[in-house]
Amino acid sequence: METPAQGFARLLTALEVLTAREDLEVTAGDTAGLQRTQQRVAAVIGGLVRLGAGAADETARIRIAALDRRRQRTQEVMAARTDRIRGELSRVLASRQRLALVAPAYGSPAHSTPSGVRARWMQRA
Repeated sequence: METPAQGFARLLTALEVLTAREDLEVTAGDTAGLQRTQQRVAAVIGGLVRLGAGAADETARIRIAALDRRRQRTQEVMAARTDRIRGELSRVLASRQRLALVAPAYGSPAHSTPSGVRARWMQRA
């Protein structure tokens, strides 16, 4: 049977593996994989919490601190990427709003398409 310290060490190793996978998925932009990995991370952390801090020795505490720093960096990368995407979305929405304001000056959408322009040209000829 596994002792609490052994279980803690096993779960901590699993968390290290998942954290490395999380880093790769963030770098690759694999949001679906990242979501699955983060669900697994939450389950492993839940197991560590259930075992309690008493099961962790000094080496485990050092490993946990390193994992915390690594996950913090990952969170910062994700936040920066989210901010960049929000900025891009904001610019796209602003462009759409400007287009909606000027589109009426150029006629109906049917007249703006290549076939609509061709049809108007043919009427004039």
